[in-house]
Amino acid sequence: MSGPAAVDLAVEAVRSGRMVIVVDGEDDSATGNLVLGAGHASAEAVNFMATRGRGLIRVAMSAARLDALGIPPADTTATGPARDTFRVSVDVAAGTARGISARGRAETIRALVDPAATERDFTRPGYVFPVGCREGGLLAAVGESAVRSRVAALAQPIAVTAQPEGVASRSEPAAAQPPAVGLHAEAAVELLVSAGLEPAAVLCEICGVDGELAQLPELLELGGAHDIPVIGIAELIEYRRRELCRVQRAGEARIPLEAGQFRAIGYVDGTGREHIALVHGDLARAEAPLARIQSECLLGDVFGSRRCECRDSLRRSLALIAETGDGVVVYLRGPDDVVSRTPATCPRASPDLASRNALLHSDIRSAGDILTDLGVHAVRLLVDTADTVDLPADIAVVERVDIVADPLSDGAGRLPADRAVRHTGLGGAAASRTAVNGIAVNGTAATGTVVTGSTATGTAVTGTAVTGVAVNGTAVNGPAIDTVTRTTVDAVNRVGSAT
Repeated sequence: MSGPAAVDLAVEAVRSGRMVIVVDGEDDSATGNLVLGAGHASAEAVNFMATRGRGLIRVAMSAARLDALGIPPADTTATGPARDTFRVSVDVAAGTARGISARGRAETIRALVDPAATERDFTRPGYVFPVGCREGGLLAAVGESAVRSRVAALAQPIAVTAQPEGVASRSEPAAAQPPAVGLHAEAAVELLVSAGLEPAAVLCEICGVDGELAQLPELLELGGAHDIPVIGIAELIEYRRRELCRVQRAGEARIPLEAGQFRAIGYVDGTGREHIALVHGDLARAEAPLARIQSECLLGDVFGSRRCECRDSLRRSLALIAETGDGVVVYLRGPDDVVSRTPATCPRASPDLASRNALLHSDIRSAGDILTDLGVHAVRLLVDTADTVDLPADIAVVERVDIVADPLSDGAGRLPADRAVRHTGLGGAAASRTAVNGIAVNGTAATGTVVTGSTATGTAVTGTAVTGVAVNGTAVNGPAIDTVTRTTVDAVNRVGSAT
């Protein structure tokens, strides 16, 4: 088993009507199943499963299709997910061979995937055991918790050390592997879907000659002896995630935003979700342009929820990119159930919610694919303290620029006069073009701190003394000094006098 290449080989095998061994782990205790497309079931294949696999032969397919065929749960009193999983065994009513025979079971298996089949075509009980798979396939079976645990692992504190070239070296915790035990049926169907076949698979547990479940060394030996590809469920999960998050361009338009003129480029991923890249300037002009990965927050972005800082982070990112000249905001659509979820859920509302609503692995991969499509291979990543995003390895993050999420920013995403960008990697410029940590901006000296519309003693603003002496020839004995566009802010100063 060796990653995507092994899965590609397995996909091609089932597409051509051959078997594959699917294993639920990578240690010696892992167990496995023989898997075959139900439409390719033959007497020879069933016999091989019975004599070499030695386990129970089942047919995994969607629970909805089994309901349509009138095949009920094996235990109607059962509760929980297992109620739909195990169904009453069946035989095809018009079979030409006895149901228990290899030929009889093959006929029943093929009948189950016949689109024209109805409830009247089957008798029960029988010798073929249908298994219902949950809606959404393998990735849904893995569950959001497993996906988010991996993202959360990537979001743990990361040690950053400066390299001689100025590129940060990151030491990341190992990503957690998704659980695979108990997912053989979903994995078998997912393999058929990857091959473009009917989502129904025949599978059989592999037992040893002693009747006990065969473990990995024996599974590999069986695969080698009969030229059967062997793959792991975890590999298949990663493969499917990667396939489903691939993006394609869907359109482009120029749109005027508060921060400036941007190009909006639409993308659609493998699940049908639409994402947008907001591009300013020429991305090819900068070796590592500014980039922001922003996940959709309906309540924050649209309605301005004060439980989070999503709107401020988005607007500030757009403003910084427009001010710098070249950059992109990759805006990722959220899950389809965003409206039905509790209003408290937001990607960055609080640390506990952040871990629960972090970007999925597939979203991060989609963001990387969008950047690659735009010709971006290295970025200066705009981040704030609530972010849990880390780009794929093929996108180099040469610098992390802290945008300082601040709910007090103005409507255009600029920081007020008393706030400054903590990161000075933008040439020392603040969002409101005021001084940053003592660094001169546009020739303006900054030796102190600008504080909420007034200036601190000893601080020069736009070349004008601020120690209560004079401003544009007007005495100032108390009015605040506006550091952005005006000399004084009190109405009395606007008519040329001050008290």
